[in-house]
Amino acid sequence: MRRLVLTAIAALLVAAPALAAERTFRITPITIGGANLHGSKRAYIKQWGRVQLGRLEGGYTRLTFKKRHIEVYFKKGKKGAVAIVTWDHRDRTLDKVGPCATVAAFKRAYPNAKPFKQGTRVVAYRLGRLIFTAESKRIGDVMLATPAVSPYVALNAPECR
Repeated sequence: MRRLVLTAIAALLVAAPALAAERTFRITPITIGGANLHGSKRAYIKQWGRVQLGRLEGGYTRLTFKKRHIEVYFKKGKKGAVAIVTWDHRDRTLDKVGPCATVAAFKRAYPNAKPFKQGTRVVAYRLGRLIFTAESKRIGDVMLATPAVSPYVALNAPECR
């Protein structure tokens, strides 16, 4: 019995870091990479490290985490982040869809996602607060955003390579 308990504890110790690492690359309806919206700049820097700051038109500020392939957007007058965009191929939903996944896989996993068109061409899909850009046969990036943020933020962000 003691051997069984020790084996179970050892298995948990080995599995825990792997499970924690998996969560850091997860896309959920309310998080990307373990972070949700409305956090402070300091919180995102603490989570993802070295950052490049950019000031954009329309009162936006952008934090770019190049090693993590994530951008976080802030809008003047709003408390906390209004959007998080990832183009990291490791970020996935539970259905294994994320940047670099095929649009066909996305459509199979989420057949009711609302298309976002530019003219007559579908360039992205909305799934709740998530925007999946689809300007080619692959998902370019995924954005988690407040409803007031335009899908064009994701369409102008870096894409999976």
